[in-house]
Amino acid sequence: MNLLVFLILLATTGFSQSGDGLPAAADRERADQQIYRINETLAYAYAKPAPLGFITHFPGNLQRYVQMTFRRDNLVNFAAMSALTVLMVATDQPMLDETQRFGRRIGLTGNNKMKRAFYVFGLPIEVPRDADTWMYFIGDG
Repeated sequence: MNLLVFLILLATTGFSQSGDGLPAAADRERADQQIYRINETLAYAYAKPAPLGFITHFPGNLQRYVQMTFRRDNLVNFAAMSALTVLMVATDQPMLDETQRFGRRIGLTGNNKMKRAFYVFGLPIEVPRDADTWMYFIGDG
């Protein structure tokens, strides 16, 4: 079975995408900058990051994040988000209880019965055995 999976993966590599759409060698106009030209009118320039810049720039980045996030024009969005969060927390348990009652009424047992269908690289691939587990399996994904 592992040989079959290997052969399928090997065969699909011939049909895979050869590139990600960006030029293989980006234009370099300056040593500290990389420029990716998308077309004649659009290009993206990326500055070379400083060593450990993610640590040294963190306080300033955090300050800018707070300033941009908690602006006055975002108050309506925060109020709506907070109200919906309170609503979801308040209704979560009753919805779960009713869903479980509905499942019991239509005869679902709530058991999780899986069987091993095959192995890929030594790891078991399990599939549901019954309708209860199929419903759980679909809902879990």
